[in-house]
Amino acid sequence: MVTYTPGNVSKYLVMQNTLEETKRKYKEEIERLEKEVKKEREVELESVVAEVKATIKRYGLTARDLGLSTSAQGKPKAKSSKLPPKVVHPADGRTWSGRGAKPTWVSELDMDNTNL
Repeated sequence: MVTYTPGNVSKYLVMQNTLEETKRKYKEEIERLEKEVKKEREVELESVVAEVKATIKRYGLTARDLGLSTSAQGKPKAKSSKLPPKVVHPADGRTWSGRGAKPTWVSELDMDNTNL
């Protein structure tokens, strides 16, 4: 068991303050270094982007050549084929093609074909 005396407590408090000060200094240094890394990366990215743009211009490349074409620039999207209705509601003409979840009104109909 440790006996605390005024001398021990004051040494402990001094050591605690020194540790807290050291932690604070390390945190400040980490923040400074992170900012420095961020600035250096931004400068490097500017250089890389400039090089890429120059290369694209030199070779006359397009977004499609680079595999970056958007759907508007690329080939048109295939249209989904519309299926003919599998079931038509006799009273109001609602239809269901058989795709997706079965509507409740289909289940409520009295039909000979129970495979739906």
